[in-house]
Amino acid sequence: MIVCLVFVFASLIEYAIVNVLARRPAKFADDDDGGDGKRPPRSKAVRAAQSTADRRQSALMHQVCRQAAQVDRTTK
Repeated sequence: MIVCLVFVFASLIEYAIVNVLARRPAKFADDDDGGDGKRPPRSKAVRAAQSTADRRQSALMHQVCRQAAQVDRTTK
C-alpha cells in the first residue's frame, strides 16, 4: 500500500516539475508589438540584437525540453 502511495506521489511531483520547466521560457516571450499585431520598423542593429535574443531563447527552450525529457525518463 505504501509503495502505491509513493508511486502516485512521485508521478504528481514529476508532473509539477515538467509543467514548471515547460512554462518557464514563456516568461521571456517578446511581446513588444503593442497588441495591434503590427510591429514598428526596426533598424539593422535592433534586428541583429533581436536575432541574437531569438537564438538565446531557442537555446534556452532546447535546454528546458532536454531537462524535461530527462526528468521524464528518470521517473519512468
